[in-house]
Amino acid sequence: ELENAEQVVIAKIEELRELKKAAEAKVKRQTSQRETRELEMPSSLIMMFIGAKGAAIRELKEQAGVPIDVIGPRGQNDGSAMAIVKVGPAGPWDDIARAEALVKAKVEELLAKKKERQQNARPVKEVPISDDIVPKLIGAQGATIQDMTRKLGVPLKVREVGANKEQKEQVVIIGPSSKTGDEGMAELENAEQVVIAKIEELRELKKAAEAKVKRQTSQRETRELEMPSSLIMMFIGAKGAAIRELKEQAGVPIDVIGPRGQNDGSAMAIVKVGPAGPWDDIARAEALVKAKVEELLAKKKERQQNARPVKEVPISDDIVPKLIGAQGATIQDMTRKLGVPLKVREVGANKEQKEQVVIIGPSSKTGDEGMAELENAEQ
Repeated sequence: ELENAEQVVIAKIEELRELKKAAEAKVKRQTSQRETRELEMPSSLIMMFIGAKGAAIRELKEQAGVPIDVIGPRGQNDGSAMAIVKVGPAGPWDDIARAEALVKAKVEELLAKKKERQQNARPVKEVPISDDIVPKLIGAQGATIQDMTRKLGVPLKVREVGANKEQKEQVVIIGPSSKTGDEGMAELENAEQVVIAKIEELRELKKAAEAKVKRQTSQRETRELEMPSSLIMMFIGAKGAAIRELKEQAGVPIDVIGPRGQNDGSAMAIVKVGPAGPWDDIARAEALVKAKVEELLAKKKERQQNARPVKEVPISDDIVPKLIGAQGATIQDMTRKLGVPLKVREVGANKEQKEQVVIIGPSSKTGDEGMAELENAEQ
């Protein structure tokens, strides 16, 4: 029974294998007999050939009964390059000759429509215009170009023209005129001269404005004053309030340029006053800055004079934890016994010079008594 079933299965597999081979051979014969034809068409007709949302080419495919595709020219083109219309592939059961004839007829129909449009098109004029002049010709919210359109009686608009990115330029499109024949052409030529004159006028105005700015810039003066960098924060003030107030009083820009690199406050910063034009009182601005610096120096000196003295004792990093003690117990106990504050901090102008020191003081006592207390604590 098993051997009989085995023979039946083997026979069925062989039958299916033969059917598969026959089907593949049929497809191969059909494929080898399928034909594709290609026709050239000006690329300027592509949009018309395809139609809105592909409607025109879809209708043509239904009429032809075979696939139809358009292959556009590669790279940039100005509409004069040729596209390829691919008809097929079509099998021996398809009428590819009829499909090809339908495509040819469609292309000829579109060429005729294009020619008719060109013949009936009313002429326009184009005037080149540089990008920097375009905004001035158009005006605020289009006011200038709209006013010129009303006066000239012909449409004016600015657009980009050119076959590719490198060749693109802006032009003013003048027209078409509502009049026909020589009268319409005369109206366009008159408008063209007015537009050219307006562009030239705007170009001259731009040159004059640039020359004025250049003159003003060349006459602008800047002065620089030195100031100890330790005063920078006081000079600028909280959130820039002090320097902002000074700028308002001076009526010219004022900026602070700090010293480069690390500094311990003794280096000099630069206060830049200006640039100021001939209409600004830069001498007054400079005097205000000088007065401000002197005022800050006086305040700093007063603070130093009124400051109570302290002592500093160097300490190596490895000893600091032992001096402070567990949760600060040792240093707090010494503070209570000595009667003056003790704290450890880093000092030094830069990373290489930084070291730990014990700050002793200030003493709550004044004069010699306070100094004696500090010297005792220091020992």
